[in-house]
Amino acid sequence: MIQEDKLEQWVQEALESLPRILREKLDNIHIVVEDEPPAKLRGIYPSKSPVIFLGLYEGIPLAKRGIYYSGITPDRITIFRRSIEKICPSEEKRREVVIKTVLHEIGHYFGLGERELREIEGKKF
Repeated sequence: MIQEDKLEQWVQEALESLPRILREKLDNIHIVVEDEPPAKLRGIYPSKSPVIFLGLYEGIPLAKRGIYYSGITPDRITIFRRSIEKICPSEEKRREVVIKTVLHEIGHYFGLGERELREIEGKKF
């Protein structure tokens, strides 16, 4: 099992890897770790589906916040520990996947959709 302090360290690494201008725009967002995705996500796909949820963004993307955005509960990024453990054989791979997942979910926070994120993630820099 991935230790909590390791996960926190990897989440922090992901945040620190963002350019400062993006880090400064992170507002009213909370990152948490849970063991499993909620039943509502697991129920979306058939039980034999190869889909594994590694993370989830819930909230109002930055691009959609208007002048009336205040007093709102924080957006939430959840990282699913057991899903990552299931697909990653080594600690180094787990670290890599946690960082990539946090960055992917932050992309949703900035208003990017799945298709856009997949395109960005597929590009080699």
